[in-house]
Amino acid sequence: MISGNKFVIKIIEYKFLILILIIGSFLLFFNLGNNNNRYLNGDVSFEGLMAKSICSDGVPTCWDGKNILAGALNGNEFKRVGNYYLMSHHPWLSLYVIAVSYLLLGISAFSTLFPCALATLFTIFLSYFFAIKISNDKEIATITTLLLTLSIQFLLFGRADRYYALIALFTILMLYFYLNFLEDKKGSMIGFGISAILFFHSNYVPLVGVMGGIMTHFFLFEFKKERLKSILLSLLTIFLFTTPWILFFHPSLSIIQTWSAASYNNSIKEFLFVFTHLLLKINNHLFPFLLFVLVPFIMIKKDSNKLTINNRYILILLIICFILLTFLLHDPARSFNSMIPLFCLLSASIYKFIKGKNKIIAYVFLILLLFTNIINVTPTILFKSCISSDSFANIISFITREDKGKVVEKLRGMNAMEKIEGYAKIKFLICDFLYEITHDYDNAIEGIIKYLLKYGKKDETVMIRCVEGLSGSIIFYTGMKVIYKASDGEDWFPPTEDFLKLNQMPPGGIDWYIKIPHEPLDYIPEGKYEKIIIDYPETVFDSLPFLPSYQFKTLKDAPRVIIYHKVKD
Repeated sequence: MISGNKFVIKIIEYKFLILILIIGSFLLFFNLGNNNNRYLNGDVSFEGLMAKSICSDGVPTCWDGKNILAGALNGNEFKRVGNYYLMSHHPWLSLYVIAVSYLLLGISAFSTLFPCALATLFTIFLSYFFAIKISNDKEIATITTLLLTLSIQFLLFGRADRYYALIALFTILMLYFYLNFLEDKKGSMIGFGISAILFFHSNYVPLVGVMGGIMTHFFLFEFKKERLKSILLSLLTIFLFTTPWILFFHPSLSIIQTWSAASYNNSIKEFLFVFTHLLLKINNHLFPFLLFVLVPFIMIKKDSNKLTINNRYILILLIICFILLTFLLHDPARSFNSMIPLFCLLSASIYKFIKGKNKIIAYVFLILLLFTNIINVTPTILFKSCISSDSFANIISFITREDKGKVVEKLRGMNAMEKIEGYAKIKFLICDFLYEITHDYDNAIEGIIKYLLKYGKKDETVMIRCVEGLSGSIIFYTGMKVIYKASDGEDWFPPTEDFLKLNQMPPGGIDWYIKIPHEPLDYIPEGKYEKIIIDYPETVFDSLPFLPSYQFKTLKDAPRVIIYHKVKD
């Protein structure tokens, strides 16, 4: 047991870490799952629905006897096994974590999001000790955790459920145990293997990047014959606990390559544009590429009056590079959370290097990093100042594929030109985030759910075309039956036989049609349905946790939500 004096000493020693964790707890948990703040989006709602099926059936099923609980890929994201339609789009750990939360806290929006927020807070805590492993510097460790706690993209992932928080947590755990292994600490490879297995069963794509970086680092910089046996044994164990899942769901895994290839039309030129857009997002929201100029300086250390390279920073850079390479498999925006703690560590180390040269400049640098995006967008602002506004808009539009002619991109809730101009705009996202968690936010999801709960009946049927943004939320909150109409992914993923069988029109027909922005209304029978305008902004994907599309404030000038209700005879 720790004596009272030793406990007080520990509190004093880690006072800054404790304060940062208190701040992080507020930012992660305040108003979490509060319907007055924000309703669960479709992706998160589907996760919750499948977690409910685990509570009742023991496995995540995509059919609850009434509704298909995943429809974005026309049935290609589940596989029939006996009487169950098992989810096969990604591994199941995040679903079981939510199911445990349901069993302990009951089923609610808060209990759906709580495990992800808790894992995020634990990642902040572990990042402190991981940073010490890399830098051997408590100030760098403290600044790393502070940058991570105030990273808006990291906080959005932390409040969003799904696997985002888990992949960040297991990235840090794998790296921590790997560094312990290099220090010849007992049990480190056991911890490494368990972390990698759990990582795989959260999402295997970023694991490819993390594992690739670690193995490259080991064989290039830390290889010793006596270590090889432990490494190979750990890899064999990981293989045994992951391969059965891959073999069982192999047909569904092709979805990853198909989805990624579709995003750039199997064209190298298109791939380069999409990849450039990805790097632009990283620069604006994760790590200013301008700082890479200083990275070589933080890797140099003095050892017995001799300059050496701290190859542990090379480990960080290798992992970032390998995660970016997973872009060949899948959209790595969903793997960003694995990189954010690493970028924060690089930023903190650069701060310490600058502080060694000039304290005032270092403090200004840190404040700018914590509270603004000035350092991120400075190169873009300078570039914009050298050319005309139209030329800048054309270049950014060309890279990002944003159509300047769009007045409003209704699905994302953002004007296309606003997105283009946003790449060279100074922002104070922490202020926007604090406003969002302390104020009511309105969007199409909330408006439709409230209207259906008030005027609809549980035994009525809703038809909707775009399934990801709304259908899961409708099922989660109302329990009504949902029929899917022509999913967005129909060209890439033809409907499966099981999907067509389960998605049949009920005998009583459709009671409600939900209109989605940009869609034709040719499938709504004329004269049989009443058009209803709901006074909520017609935005759907504005709650997905990806900057810059995420909206912090209710859009006042967006078109209103439109739904159709069957006229009674």
